[in-house]
Amino acid sequence: MVAKVGKKTGASSLIRGAQRRVTLGQNYVMLWKAEELKPLNAGYEVARFAPGLFLFGSDGGGEAYAFDIREDPWVVIQVPFIGMGDPQYAIPLGRSFTEFLKNVAR
Repeated sequence: MVAKVGKKTGASSLIRGAQRRVTLGQNYVMLWKAEELKPLNAGYEVARFAPGLFLFGSDGGGEAYAFDIREDPWVVIQVPFIGMGDPQYAIPLGRSFTEFLKNVAR
């Protein structure tokens, strides 16, 4: 997958399955390498603490970005690393990856 993050989002970067750190507006987005997705989800015990989520990055601090794969289509959400399974802390960020990037850039 190649996603272009262009002028509309305030950043210029290509994401090619490699870890990228991008500043979008006032927000920091770190997208994990494709080969790190499975081990990082296992390390954070996502299946145990937040079944139905698949983490793919973070804000570089205490928040993770995840696909909620219980929804069809998948929804992109932001959850805290501690308490990620509690729905009250989930913040919807988009119904597509493009929508997620636009919302994070605001």
